Amino acid sequence: MGRFTTSEDERVDWEIEVTREAIQLDWAELARKELTADRRRAVREHLSMCNEAMKELRNRVRHREISSKLAATRPDQGSK
Repeated sequence: MGRFTTSEDERVDWEIEVTREAIQLDWAELARKELTADRRRAVREHLSMCNEAMKELRNRVRHREISSKLAATRPDQGSK
């Protein structure tokens, strides 16, 4: 039960791609000189949220990889 399905893998990959795009857009917007202080603050807050989301997604991927490796190295329980 600890294995991710292909659809789960694809969903996480899609979430990572969407988050990357949002981060890129935020950085591009921050580069604009005509932003008001309030808008700049809002973009920075959104960028911070995206960075936290990316960390969470990367942790999920790492956990998935570790779980997969552990499952592959476990001895068969029925061979006792």
